Amino acid sequence: MDKEAILKWAHRRMAAADDTPLEPGYRYHHGLRVAALAVELSERLALAVDRELLYVSGVLHDIGKSGYSGEAPHGPRGAEILREETREWFSQEELERACRIVERHYGRPNSRWYKGQDKPVWPEEVLLVQDADILDHFGCNHVWQAFFWAKHLRQSPQETLAYYWRNPKEHDWREEAKRALNYDLSREELSRRLERSDAFCREFAMEQAGTLV
Repeated sequence: MDKEAILKWAHRRMAAADDTPLEPGYRYHHGLRVAALAVELSERLALAVDRELLYVSGVLHDIGKSGYSGEAPHGPRGAEILREETREWFSQEELERACRIVERHYGRPNSRWYKGQDKPVWPEEVLLVQDADILDHFGCNHVWQAFFWAKHLRQSPQETLAYYWRNPKEHDWREEAKRALNYDLSREELSRRLERSDAFCREFAMEQAGTLV
């Protein structure tokens, strides 16, 4: 695998993409964080995985969404892009493993979608990217995303707080995220991230109310 060539391609393909209503190149920067999280999880859990392939696949997991506003499911679309544009830098076996991670990164076995059904059995490298993807959507990153969405929706600070932190759908999303994670370490990290974002929102709500903190 030519890791350097793949990451350069990812930067060209994703870093300046229009990912409105989030910041330009959001899927690329999100991918970098997911890749780093997936590798750290694998190290902390002492899992025997190919960390270079894990990192590269983490960066690329949302390639099917980057700069794209169509209807095609982004997992299969991303895998198709990889097979079409990156095969010269992977061995055939590495390419198929990377495509599996990209295609299945949101097919989480513990999610409600598999309730009452046989759960899929994925390799550790898929499960690690699934957890890293969830984690990056919470905590301070969630606050950052919320303000970008608020601008897009033309919301006031008070409306943003109500939309993101007092909305029952937000709590449903949190519960689904907790349920869908694959590792206890990921659940512990999610709890810490939720504590940080909730602490910020409490302070922000007091300031918006004109209250002395």
